[in-house]
Amino acid sequence: MRLRHFRYGKLTPIILVIISAISAASVFSQDLDTKGVEFYKQGQYKEANFWLKKGCDGDKKNLDLWNHLGLSYLKVREYDDARKAFTKATVIAPEEMAYQSNLASVNLFDGRTDKAQKLLGKILKADQQYGEAYYLRGISFL
Repeated sequence: MRLRHFRYGKLTPIILVIISAISAASVFSQDLDTKGVEFYKQGQYKEANFWLKKGCDGDKKNLDLWNHLGLSYLKVREYDDARKAFTKATVIAPEEMAYQSNLASVNLFDGRTDKAQKLLGKILKADQQYGEAYYLRGISFL
């Protein structure tokens, strides 16, 4: 009997509703991404933080969102939240030196020079050509 329902398309509306819900969630997540990044680019960091956080909650592996969220928190001096966002990005993509460098920057801004220097040393050990790490390390000794 169930096979007959499937064969005659009685499940088709249910399947279409499920597919529509998944697509809507994806589009909604993309709208949050776009909205948060746009607020960031306009310098409206509090609004950007709100929308980027929502976007990150919906797409926990989106490195661009985590990075923008960290940068936006950094702009409003919410260092603990910026550190969490950049840490999340480094966990997702530990090979990406930009996220490690941003994490070191937060530590510098927050006065945690020892942590910043340790992280910058780790970055330079992994990639001796990463110029930003040299720059930040130089600043950390001022």
